[in-house]
Amino acid sequence: MLSGQLYEPQEGKYDLPIFTHDNAVSAFDWQYLIDTYVANYGHKANPQKFREHILEFMQMLSEDVMETFELCEDQIMREVLK
Repeated sequence: MLSGQLYEPQEGKYDLPIFTHDNAVSAFDWQYLIDTYVANYGHKANPQKFREHILEFMQMLSEDVMETFELCEDQIMREVLK
């Protein structure tokens, strides 16, 4: 889960207010993608494999965002309706 600010695992539920500094998606730089590629595949330069790595990473981010949304959907929708 990316969004530690939104979810309190000890409680097992979301019950914090939505703040403008809560990130739906965290920022990652190119160096992070390079480092994770090297950790997974070594220093073999393969543009197609790197593209796949980026897509896998984006899929993981998307899944994390949706999991967080499911935990706090009611609070988000209340904020939308304000």
